[in-house]
Amino acid sequence: MNALLRLKKGAWLRLFAVVLPWVGSMSLRAETAVVSFRSVCFDPKGGAPPVLFVGTGKGRESIRTSKNDIGGPHKGALRDDTFVDFFTTESDEKPVLSVKVPAEGRERLLFMIVPAGKGYQGSAVSLPATGFDGGATLVFNLCQIEAAVRLGEGSPQSFVPGSHRLLTGAAGKKDDMIAVQILTRKAGGVWEVVQSTRWAMDQRFRSYVFLYTSQKAGRVALLGIPERLSD
Repeated sequence: MNALLRLKKGAWLRLFAVVLPWVGSMSLRAETAVVSFRSVCFDPKGGAPPVLFVGTGKGRESIRTSKNDIGGPHKGALRDDTFVDFFTTESDEKPVLSVKVPAEGRERLLFMIVPAGKGYQGSAVSLPATGFDGGATLVFNLCQIEAAVRLGEGSPQSFVPGSHRLLTGAAGKKDDMIAVQILTRKAGGVWEVVQSTRWAMDQRFRSYVFLYTSQKAGRVALLGIPERLSD
């Protein structure tokens, strides 16, 4: 009997020696396989933003997707170290959309959610590591054509379809404004102004600007979202 107990004790010790490192490695992966992200739901048609749930590794949490401001920061668990899944309820088995996370810049992510057919699709971009401070503007070209932005008297800064870039203007204080023009190319390659406006250059805010094709107006339009910086 004593020999059997010693055998069983030895078997259990060997089992723990195998299982405990595996459990520890799984716990480590669970702790690191989470990303923080901001979000915006961009809908040129003006539809109501969806209510979505994101997996956190410890369940699901609802997130606010707004088209008027930048939401977050939120937390999302990574699947296959690559995707963050979104669901319409807390109990859905299949995600309604999955966002592929870039390999670099995961500590400063923006998820853009847009309508696609009867559902939604999402994409992730890494926000600039430096320079995206008060008075700076991050421009996204969501059009199918090249577009450009001119700040003040400067030269037009062009954006190919699907691209984004940081623009910095002159330093401003509260209520300072700068003239802004949106341009597209005419036949022959000449830039043509399609919209003129003015942007606030308040150093307390940074801005996200989305260029898109307005189905109603039939030309390039813009949606600007300011984000107040921490005091």
